[in-house]
Amino acid sequence: MRPLTARIIYSLCLCALAACAVVPPQGAAAGAQATAPQPSGIAVELATAMRRHAEAVLAYGPAHAEVVKVTATETSLRDTGSMADPQAFEYNLIQALAYELANARRDHTVLSGRYGGGHPEAIKADAVVWALTTAINAEVRRAKSAI
Repeated sequence: MRPLTARIIYSLCLCALAACAVVPPQGAAAGAQATAPQPSGIAVELATAMRRHAEAVLAYGPAHAEVVKVTATETSLRDTGSMADPQAFEYNLIQALAYELANARRDHTVLSGRYGGGHPEAIKADAVVWALTTAINAEVRRAKSAI
């Protein structure tokens, strides 16, 4: 066997081994999804409203009608969600906020890569990440004080 051919085969085997190590088996992924509780609809809606609130404050300012509307939506969703089971709602809300934070971080990374970190859009995306991080911390403190 020629040395170049041996190196190519060796490299392909390493790539295949790495792919097997990274991708979980089908059964393991399904089992992990089945055991992890999914956030409820109201918690997801509230997390989305909280992100829209942060974006609206950055775009329009704190006194704009859109900000007032989103704030009223947040209040209504929080009241509705915490009526049935407050502890489960807080847990689901923190999960939903973490999902929104991951999306906001992804958006920030894309915008920073495309335009640079000093671009106004990247700065706004960074502010949204900061606002969602602050919201998660506030929800965790609220959940801890309720216990």
